[in-house]
Amino acid sequence: MGATALVATSATVSNAAAGAVYYVAPNGSDSASGTQAAPWASIARAQAAAQPGDTVYFRGG
Repeated sequence: MGATALVATSATVSNAAAGAVYYVAPNGSDSASGTQAAPWASIARAQAAAQPGDTVYFRGG
């Protein structure tokens, strides 16, 4: 009979780089930095700045 080998492998997935996080709020300003403390005012501003992998939070108000 032939020999059979069973090899178990484990793949580890890592986050290479986390994307940026931005905030939009009704009381924001599009000239602000887009942070939680200084959010933008419009979705259009977030669309212009955000890249694939980034997260944009929309705060209510």
